[in-house]
Amino acid sequence: MPAQTYTTSLSIEECRSRLSAPQYSPPRFFTFNTFTPPPKGTIFVKLRGDRFRLLATGPKYIRNSFAPFFYGSLEALPNGTRIHGRFHMHPFTRIFMAMWFGFLGFVTLLLISSLLSTDRQLMQPLHIIFGTPLMMALFGIGLVRLCWWFAEGQRQSIRDFIQNDLLAQPQTQS
Repeated sequence: MPAQTYTTSLSIEECRSRLSAPQYSPPRFFTFNTFTPPPKGTIFVKLRGDRFRLLATGPKYIRNSFAPFFYGSLEALPNGTRIHGRFHMHPFTRIFMAMWFGFLGFVTLLLISSLLSTDRQLMQPLHIIFGTPLMMALFGIGLVRLCWWFAEGQRQSIRDFIQNDLLAQPQTQS
């Protein structure tokens, strides 16, 4: 996703204090009650200095590992603060998907090299041999796209949080 920039008239200290409000602190792993999840659109903030991460919860009882996080930073301006960031999946999800597509690429290269190096008759037709990795790649791409489509409400909740709670306005690209 492209980078997004917002500007606010609040000072950087005021932005930090609003981001570190107790109602936005992420739940602890063992104290988080799985049977009563937070309502849809609840924002969780992880703040480290001038850098922060935002996550909006989705519908109750639905877990989306591909849900977008907003990774942002605060930059002091003479008359306010600039908020700059972008949406990404969680790092573990990105690592998993890199391993998924890396494995598919490796298997495809093995299949091609074995086809080129042997003269024996194929046990399976070519469309089955190459169709399986192709279908797995299309499944991976489709899964990511579908989950990001489901998470559009979460992205909008994060944008609304930045605009309403931090009093920020999107900066136009020039």
